[in-house]
Amino acid sequence: MDRLFGQMAREIGQVVMREAGTEGTVPVERLARVQLQARQIVDRYFLGGPERRPFDDNNQPLAAFPEVISRGQQAMIDIALERQAKLLKQYLPEDVRRKLVQMWLRR
Repeated sequence: MDRLFGQMAREIGQVVMREAGTEGTVPVERLARVQLQARQIVDRYFLGGPERRPFDDNNQPLAAFPEVISRGQQAMIDIALERQAKLLKQYLPEDVRRKLVQMWLRR
């Protein structure tokens, strides 16, 4: 996450530095252009593409930030499933576990 925000901040910083005057500040007449370019960079990281959507119709991430969020969610789900499976193996008798697996596979 730090890398992602660092990249985004560097890109915005490059825009600011490119538009800055000799005194190191952005002149008022260039401010709107800098804000627009910065907003476009942020949108690209968070919303990806001209549709301004973080995910497509299949819930696939369209930008970097939603990708990070999706990976984090999947990691949490995996941990919860592993813990649940461990508990079931620990407390359910073997014959009951086998029956549940058979029922699941027949779905």
